[in-house]
Amino acid sequence: MNSPLRLFLLFSVLGSSWMSAAPAPKIGAADVPKPSPSKRHDAKVTAVKSGNYDLVLIGDSITHTMGELGGKYEPLKEVWKKHFAPRNAINLGYNGYRTEQILWNLQNGELDFVRSPKVALILIGTNNSDDRHFKTVHTAEEIFAGTKAIVDLVKERHPTTKILVLRIFPRGGDGEKGVSPPAFNSSKQCIETCRRAGELTKQLADGKQVFWLDVNQVFLRPDGTINIDLMWDLLHPSPSGAEAWAQAVAPTLAILMGDKPPAPERVVLWADQAPIGDGKFEAAQPVLTVYRPTNANGAAAVICPGGGYGGLVTGAEGRGIAKWLNTHGITGIVLEYRLPRGRQFVPLLDAQRAIRIVRSKAETWGCDPKRIGIIGFSAGGHLASTAATHFDAGKAAAADPIERVSCRPDFAVLVYPVITMSEKGHGGSKQNLLGPSPSAESVALFSNEKQVTAQTSPTYLAHALDDRVVSADNSRMFHEALKAKKVATHYLELPSGNHGLNGYKGPMWDAWQSGSLKWLASLKLIPAQE
Repeated sequence: MNSPLRLFLLFSVLGSSWMSAAPAPKIGAADVPKPSPSKRHDAKVTAVKSGNYDLVLIGDSITHTMGELGGKYEPLKEVWKKHFAPRNAINLGYNGYRTEQILWNLQNGELDFVRSPKVALILIGTNNSDDRHFKTVHTAEEIFAGTKAIVDLVKERHPTTKILVLRIFPRGGDGEKGVSPPAFNSSKQCIETCRRAGELTKQLADGKQVFWLDVNQVFLRPDGTINIDLMWDLLHPSPSGAEAWAQAVAPTLAILMGDKPPAPERVVLWADQAPIGDGKFEAAQPVLTVYRPTNANGAAAVICPGGGYGGLVTGAEGRGIAKWLNTHGITGIVLEYRLPRGRQFVPLLDAQRAIRIVRSKAETWGCDPKRIGIIGFSAGGHLASTAATHFDAGKAAAADPIERVSCRPDFAVLVYPVITMSEKGHGGSKQNLLGPSPSAESVALFSNEKQVTAQTSPTYLAHALDDRVVSADNSRMFHEALKAKKVATHYLELPSGNHGLNGYKGPMWDAWQSGSLKWLASLKLIPAQE
């Protein structure tokens, strides 16, 4: 049966397969395990196989120094005891290691846990780019491939373990001086490769099992140079730096490990004097209160309580909304904006600043900078609609990095909002915002139905027909203006509920909440609702 023709065809196929096969990967590639036996590895394998750990830290010397080295690193043991030991953690960091060596360690016993850890925190890759301490270096793309290989291995071995990938920490350059010798001054190429590789690793996050966090701002001054008080040798965190980055990852770890939601965080909007417009400032400290969900989906919303611009209803229209958003995976940020007292730009300046802050802190707070919206009620709805129509892309030349960030909301949700400053609006809100005798220009500027453009934020509106405080015409006018500009919008006109929708409860209240969630899901700003 083995005719010459059949044998010829068989050998042709085999030959073709052999000729087209890719070359075998070589040891030294960032994603190919490199044998790295050591006493530390043997001890860690023994610990892994004999213990039950909830948190595993995987990395190089930056991780290794966190609680497991003496000498000048002795004080970092207190950071470990404070932040990681209580979480039943094990340190799998190795001084001088690169992705390929960590891969070998993990393949050879360091993932043989008795039960899967809750979380694996991975910080690796800086040594792969170090052209001053290693003969060979890798490109950013190769470092990404090495990091991905580590993540894929953990996913394969422990499908229930959540993985938190930290962006590669920054490095100091030749023009900088450390305070703890020897200083690790890095070449421009090394610094750029680290920056780029760290940026690429964000692609590993799927929001389900793998998450990504950038805490690099912890170590940087406003001008982008290393803060040597926190990174004392231009590479490794000092004791205070270790404390700072442990605190920076703590809220995300708490969420991934299934702790109770982190305590609300209060953030002052303006570091010094708060602007009031026309180049003038005042001593004031409006604040944001950040409520983070246990299972974040990446969306966030700045919440503007109502109160007629004469007060703030921070309970039902503030904290209550934040906690409701949290139950749906959305980060809720309550804005306690300054009351205008006729200073018409003050609330808007606070709202714009709030959106910039949330966007600039998106990674730290587990948010997607492209899914940050604003929610407002009554006069807070006017403020939210003002933010949705009056915004900028950021001021590139600003000294303050926060001011370089866009203040445009990615969506707006307006509930029984004041929209116009005309006779159909709300007299009290108008007087509190614009003063007793506003100019025609001010009335037009803050009549937001007149300010809609094609770039206005997609908007969901809800209003009761029997609202005797703020006419439903406000929502109708804004909705029609949005449609005219082809901006995504939905208007839920409720049959009853008056202003406040029956005291923030009941079927009318429930209707706008469920409706807004479905609308946000239709725009893919949040996951589809059940």
